[in-house]
Amino acid sequence: MNGMTHPLFRDRTHAGAILAEELKAFVDPQFLILALPRGGVLVAAEVARRLDLELDVLVFRKLSVPRQEELTIGAAGTGGVHVVYQGLAQLMGVDDRQCGALIAEAELLVQRRHRQYRGDAPAPSFFCRSVCLIDDGLPTGSTMAAAIEVVRRHYPSRIIAAVPVSPPEICAAFQRRVDLRAFVCPHQPQQFSSVGMWYEDFSEVTDEQACALLRETSQARVRPEGSVSI
Repeated sequence: MNGMTHPLFRDRTHAGAILAEELKAFVDPQFLILALPRGGVLVAAEVARRLDLELDVLVFRKLSVPRQEELTIGAAGTGGVHVVYQGLAQLMGVDDRQCGALIAEAELLVQRRHRQYRGDAPAPSFFCRSVCLIDDGLPTGSTMAAAIEVVRRHYPSRIIAAVPVSPPEICAAFQRRVDLRAFVCPHQPQQFSSVGMWYEDFSEVTDEQACALLRETSQARVRPEGSVSI
């Protein structure tokens, strides 16, 4: 485990290069990388480029307790998929009517973001594929946990979660998850504080930048016959 308190990565692209080395052993012919927007797109794009893998983005929305946005009680994704942690929702006093309203609002946002990222193109199939979820770091793990639940509803053959940096207690929790094939995190500093402190450049990423990078990465994989990737 890493107790360092200075940046580990120059930027998200550098973090993606390091993560790519860690993921080599898991790659198979059906491997799909799914980035968690928006910062995760920059990390995932470098992994996809170095390993010559298909890259897409997981369009989803966390369901949060009203007026307590940090408390996640579920998630909604494309294709009408939604997950609600019923026990937690009841514990937090969120009834069925409120859950329905949260789901409806989240599905509208998911549809809007799907159009923004893909236009009319459908989301890729996850069925019987190895799906690797990538983000730029996990401060609490709630976003990644919600993403895993959404992907599980599409019946992949296995799910891998990968991030460049996360606190050791969050890593330990994900490593115990029975629905994960693997959890990959090369740096697990004890003094975590925030994801951004481990990057020299942790600039905000816009949807426009993320969409452009996804297009560029996809186009780079479609090479003329006889060309060689570098």
